[in-house]
Amino acid sequence: MNRFPFAILVFVTFAALPVAAKSDDEAKIKSLILDFCDAWKTGSRAEFLATVGDAFYFSNPGGTFDRAQTLAQLVASPKSYSDIRFVNMNIIIQGDRFVAEYQYCSTNRSTGKREADGTVAVGEVKEGRIVAWKEYYDPSVGDLQAAGKLVVDEGGPAFPYPRSAPNRW
Repeated sequence: MNRFPFAILVFVTFAALPVAAKSDDEAKIKSLILDFCDAWKTGSRAEFLATVGDAFYFSNPGGTFDRAQTLAQLVASPKSYSDIRFVNMNIIIQGDRFVAEYQYCSTNRSTGKREADGTVAVGEVKEGRIVAWKEYYDPSVGDLQAAGKLVVDEGGPAFPYPRSAPNRW
């Protein structure tokens, strides 16, 4: 009996396993990121806690917040903003680190004005939970959009400013 075809089959099967595992891990991380964003849309405490680790921190131009401080912001967010959406999400995963580029859209309840801010977040996952989310955005975008000085290009590419905005330099 010729065992060569069997040996090739075994080799090909096991050679493909690391690729499948990597793909599965990436799918889990992507799902985790999307669930994290969904928690912000609804203010769901349970969904948020299911996505983040105990040592989680959130950083943005407003400061750096631990898990409890971030949870307080998340719960308060739907009181200040309605129709929260994350659109045109592009996610790149490398090992336990990720980059998510997206457009964050919401309506400011106090002004009634719609905002659409293109941004990127860099993060890290450990033991199946997000432990770091560092968001980079320009906080002046929403203010300029509310003042009518910058178009709201909701659904457009996730550039920090709308592509139609004049160059500020």
